[in-house]
Amino acid sequence: MFLERSYFRHLFTLAAFALMLAVITVLASPAYAAPATTIQQCANGGDGSITDCRSSGSTGWVNGNVGASKSQYQEGDFLPVRQVHSDLTVGYVYCAAMSWDVAKNGKPAVDYLSSYDITLPDADPTHNTIHDLGAGNRPPADSTIAIPPDPALTAMMNGHVFTGTQEPGVLTMWGGTLHFVGNYSNDGTVDLNTKFENSLEYCWEATATESVIAWGGHIAKSFADWGLTRPSGSPYHFANGSKNLQFSPPRDATNDMVCIADNWDDLPLTAEGFPNLTEDDPLVSHNTMGAQEVQMSVDAILSIGMTATKSVEVETDVSPMSAPLVSPGDVLRYEIQVTSTGQADVLSLNIADAIPTYTTYNPNSTEIDASCDDSWVGIADDTVPPALTAFPLDEGGYDAGNLAGSTTTQGGGDTVYCVAFDVTVNAAMSIPEGTTEICNTATVSSENVPPINPEACSTIDPSVPLAVTLSRSAVASADSLTIMGVLFGALILMTLAIVAPPALSRRRH
Repeated sequence: MFLERSYFRHLFTLAAFALMLAVITVLASPAYAAPATTIQQCANGGDGSITDCRSSGSTGWVNGNVGASKSQYQEGDFLPVRQVHSDLTVGYVYCAAMSWDVAKNGKPAVDYLSSYDITLPDADPTHNTIHDLGAGNRPPADSTIAIPPDPALTAMMNGHVFTGTQEPGVLTMWGGTLHFVGNYSNDGTVDLNTKFENSLEYCWEATATESVIAWGGHIAKSFADWGLTRPSGSPYHFANGSKNLQFSPPRDATNDMVCIADNWDDLPLTAEGFPNLTEDDPLVSHNTMGAQEVQMSVDAILSIGMTATKSVEVETDVSPMSAPLVSPGDVLRYEIQVTSTGQADVLSLNIADAIPTYTTYNPNSTEIDASCDDSWVGIADDTVPPALTAFPLDEGGYDAGNLAGSTTTQGGGDTVYCVAFDVTVNAAMSIPEGTTEICNTATVSSENVPPINPEACSTIDPSVPLAVTLSRSAVASADSLTIMGVLFGALILMTLAIVAPPALSRRRH
């Protein structure tokens, strides 16, 4: 069977038309290379000595998970993080995102972002990129842009709120000009136990085929800023892309990095300053950033901790036969010892106490010993108003400064601080009947460790006569008064007759 020539002629025409459409489509599509993105954190070494982040292997700029053998930071530090975008087209606009975990299991992790160089001023995010000028020669940044206030810090976390201050900072870029940062994915309206992630979108115009952007993740001050303890595991977590299903057109997915085949000045913008284009705009190309992430474990963060104990002893005993029991007139010496049990310093140590009940403070008896080795130094009593008492430990307590930790041994600084003072036990008649102990509780607090309340008690000698109880046998016309008390452990009951004075006669004038 033979086909007519006209059939082949029509078939050829259709094929030529299809080829022409394909050529037109290719010519109309923006020409660009598919970019690649990697995210890395600064592993500054197990002793924190790699301050410029310029290293190789398991330290320096790395991805994956790092622990105490590779990094050493402490609460309140800013962990340097970078994204490196390669295979870019100079003059084109790109929009991407980075994300982090604000909390883990209801405890604070990375609570906000700021500048990359706050904790490590010499950090060099250009290391091993096309912008690298070598050690000690970090090139000037091509662009910075201010990081906006983070709304997630207004949210509750496990019943607590953020009481710190977001330190202002910037995103810093080499190989591009930053034009936009914003669109947090966590608006702070949901408890951070539930919505614990956050992210930021940003846009830039490439001025080189490789762009580096850097920032610092704030390692949360768990107690000082949140009133909580640290999370466990590896909670300090950053990743490519955005979170909470947030992405702004023309981005069409959380891990999408769009390329816009135009320069920034020619783009239409939203009211917020983001490119006002649709996902299918001819200028827009979509690229998957990949699910790459970095994380740091808790053991890379210097531990913080302290213990506090309180003791009491009879310094001057008016009744030696009753020792160690106390009696009126005895002088008691109280001693409070605070021990730093972590690597990081205990910040702004404060030791507060009250004069023990049923005692009187002995003036100028308060002493401090910064090493608890019997090197006591007296501190002045409070004599200036508005002080209500001379005792230096009440009314706001005594500020002892920072208590050093040990940066070499995880879990044990064993730095100590001691405070002591003397009181005298009051007279027996001022101590209520039935009182068996004199107890006193101090409060030891700091900026970054939860408060501790050590207590010390002394037992009163039961043979000491205490205050008597007086009662009238009648209210309106009493003729006797009963006195009851304890003398050397025996109950004594006395009844006294009350004799009314004779009535005075009135003399008439």
